[in-house]
Amino acid sequence: MKDKIAAIILFSVFIFNFTLISQSNIYCDENNIVQVISLSETIELHKPLKIEEILYYKDGGTIGFVIKDSKGKIFQFCLDGRMRVATEPGFLGELKNLMTTQKPYHFYFEVTHPEGSGAQEIPIGGKEEESIAVILEHIMSEKLSDEQMVKLNSADCSQFSKEEFKDCVVLGIIKKIKDRQDRNIIK
Repeated sequence: MKDKIAAIILFSVFIFNFTLISQSNIYCDENNIVQVISLSETIELHKPLKIEEILYYKDGGTIGFVIKDSKGKIFQFCLDGRMRVATEPGFLGELKNLMTTQKPYHFYFEVTHPEGSGAQEIPIGGKEEESIAVILEHIMSEKLSDEQMVKLNSADCSQFSKEEFKDCVVLGIIKKIKDRQDRNIIK
C-alpha cells in the first residue's frame, strides 16, 4: 500500500513538473528589465530587444526573425510559409490538395526556417505564439510612436520605405498571432 501511495505521489510530482515546464510564461521582473519565455527550457531576454534581421525566403513566403537582447543573446523564430504542392497529378490532385493541406502555417523556434536544424514547431494559437506577439509588441512600442503605428497598420505596405516595410511586416505578424489567439485555432 505504501509503495502504491509513493508511486502515485511520484507520478503526481512528475506530471506537475512536466506541466510547469511545458507552460509558456512571459513576464518582466519588478525593474522591468528581464523578459522571460518558458518553453521546454527557459530563455531569458534582457531589454532592450532589437530585431537584428528579418529574412524573406523564396519558398512561398517563410519569414524568419533574429532578435538580439542587450547582452547579445540571440532568439530566432520563423513563420512557415512554404508553398504547398499537389501530391497527385491533374485537377483532382489539385482539388484534393486544396481540401487537405490548406491548414494554417506554424511558427518554429530556434531557427529562421522550418527546415533548419533544431527547429521546434509550436502549437497554433498557443501560449508560445502569444510569447512571440508580446516580444514583437514590446520592440515595436519602443521603436514607433503611436502615429507611426496607426500609419503602418492602416496603409498598404508596398508604398513604404524599406525600414517601414519591415515594421509593417512585424505588425502583420503580431496581427496574425492575435487573430489566431482570438479564434483559438487548434492544430
